[in-house]
Amino acid sequence: MGGLVEKIVVFFKVFKSTSINLEITVALPPNA
Repeated sequence: MGGLVEKIVVFFKVFKSTSINLEITVALPPNA
């Protein structure tokens, strides 16, 4: 089951990174 835990950790990291990128994109002005 160790592999499953690793997949969850990787997925969480990717999801967190994507969320941060989306927040930055939304915060920036459209013309920037």
